[in-house]
Amino acid sequence: MPPIQKILVVDSDERGRQLITFHLRKDGYVVEEAPAAETALQMELPSFSLIILDTALKRMDGLRFTSLIKGTDATAHIPLIICSSKGDSDSIIAGFNAGADDYIVKPISPRTMIARVRAMLRRSRQ
Repeated sequence: MPPIQKILVVDSDERGRQLITFHLRKDGYVVEEAPAAETALQMELPSFSLIILDTALKRMDGLRFTSLIKGTDATAHIPLIICSSKGDSDSIIAGFNAGADDYIVKPISPRTMIARVRAMLRRSRQ
């Protein structure tokens, strides 16, 4: 039996965060939420199998958070998906340059989100 996959959702928009969390839990994932990057940084990040975050966070933006996570040995291996309403090429490129493993533009269907999460977790186990 594969280990339980724990996902962290970081988004300052409570409604959006809860919607993502609902669909991930419905698919069998253990999900924790953080309303800000600063909150997420206080959590035991190496225990997560995946991080999903919005770039439009209040104090520390998502790109800075991504760079920090990917630049730290203890957390660099954690797959990170940016889920943002910013869908222009410059924003997407900035996300990948910061270290994101995938970039999803909002709004996204729950089924598509789950499929991308599954694919990311499958790749990270190999």
